[in-house]
Amino acid sequence: MDNGKLIKQIGNIIEEKLEEKLEEKLEEKLEEKLEEKLEEKLEKKFDEKLAPIKKQLDTVEMKVEAVNSKVDKVHQELQQSIEQSQEETIDTLSELIHVGYDSHEKEIKKIKNHLGLTTPHQ
Repeated sequence: MDNGKLIKQIGNIIEEKLEEKLEEKLEEKLEEKLEEKLEEKLEKKFDEKLAPIKKQLDTVEMKVEAVNSKVDKVHQELQQSIEQSQEETIDTLSELIHVGYDSHEKEIKKIKNHLGLTTPHQ
């Protein structure tokens, strides 16, 4: 074979390999750019779709906080009412016990007086 033809064939092979590599690199870069663009667009669409839902969630969270606040207030008021009721019940029962005891003492005195009995420490 002729050296000129051989050099030409080697040149063609090198050119083909370079073109293949260049094509591969271009395809990789193009794919990367396409992926970036697609990701950006998807992210933007996602944010657009998500924005109203985030607003609704914020509104719901605020309403939940308001309800929790009201529940806490009602719970405190109920606890205070229970404590006050317990105190009033104890006071009323104490008063009834004293009245009953005093009434019982008066009845015993009446019976003793009626029977003519005397107590040693009177």
